Amino acid sequence: MTYFGQLAEITGDHNEIIEISGASVHELKEVMKKKYPRLQQLSFVVAQDNQLLNENDKITGSQLDVFPPFSGG
Repeated sequence: MTYFGQLAEITGDHNEIIEISGASVHELKEVMKKKYPRLQQLSFVVAQDNQLLNENDKITGSQLDVFPPFSGG
């Protein structure tokens, strides 16, 4: 898993391995929030193999990217 922006600062790392195949994005986020309590206050999105995922999507790929909220026009 690769963290970007302030998420890399919060986790203290840009890359991390988390074994979570078959779980939903929501379940992954809960695991991350327990490990990094500061994430509970933030909104963030997860991409799998370069595709943004919804909360109920299942994790099946190996390349996960975690982004802070997007803004702009």
